[in-house]
Amino acid sequence: MNYYNLTDKAIVNEIGERLKTARINRNMSQDTLAAKSGISLRTLQNIESGNTSSKISNIIAIMRTLEMLDQLDNFIPTQLVSPIALAEMKGKQRQRASKQKKTAKQDESEW
Repeated sequence: MNYYNLTDKAIVNEIGERLKTARINRNMSQDTLAAKSGISLRTLQNIESGNTSSKISNIIAIMRTLEMLDQLDNFIPTQLVSPIALAEMKGKQRQRASKQKKTAKQDESEW
C-alpha cells in the first residue's frame, strides 16, 4: 500500500481497521480490550472507527494488550546514522536538527 497517496484520515482509518482486525482475531470484545488497555470503551470505538482525535498513547495501550508492540519496529524502524555522518560528528550523537540554510534567493524580499 502506498501511504503517500492517502490522506491522514485514510491512514488513521487503516490503523483503526488493523487494530480492530487484530482484536477480532484474538476473539476479544471491545469491552474486554478497553478494560485491559486502561482506556474507555468510547476511546476504543473512536480508534477503531478512524476518529483522528485519538492519542497515540491509547494506540500503544491497545497494541500492548494485543501483544503487538513488536510491530512498532515495522511501524517506525530504528533510524541508523550513516557511517559518514558518524565520522563527521566524531562519534557524538546528534541532539537536535539544524536550521535550514537560507540561499541568496530566500534572503531577498519580494518588495
